[in-house]
Amino acid sequence: MRVFASAGFHDPETVLNWIASIIGIEAFPWVASGVLGLAAGAWGHWIAASLDRRRPSQADRFAEMSSLISNVKNEWLQSFSDGFGDYNFSKPNYQVGLRRKVLYAKLDEVGIQAPDFSGLDQESANVGHYAFMMCLEPYAAHGLLKEAKAEAAKTIRDIKAASQSHQRP
Repeated sequence: MRVFASAGFHDPETVLNWIASIIGIEAFPWVASGVLGLAAGAWGHWIAASLDRRRPSQADRFAEMSSLISNVKNEWLQSFSDGFGDYNFSKPNYQVGLRRKVLYAKLDEVGIQAPDFSGLDQESANVGHYAFMMCLEPYAAHGLLKEAKAEAAKTIRDIKAASQSHQRP
């Protein structure tokens, strides 16, 4: 503003008249609109780009779930252990089951379908949930969401088929 003040431009109207005299009075609204449009577009692009960088992708969110999947899987297995290396998968486990449901809800948010083993006996369902978490763990560690979706669907099919033929998966 100091340059304009030294040139005798003390008020905004004088500055606008000086700019209009350079580009011409007829072109001034068009040029001013174009400059204003470019500035607004650049500002809007900057805002959109900064907002997009802040939101993690589904694959990033899946990779962040790696420790949750591992923890729930390990708690699930420990809850059925008798402490001597034998497992009793026929008993229900409600406390760890709630953490499993939270995990499944988070998996659903990234597009991985959680298994529904409600039609299976308790032992097959418990083994199935453990196998499902086992199949997801290595994919989550590397953020491989597409591959995890395919493997999860295959594991669910295999578990249901094995339980119908009374075999463990």
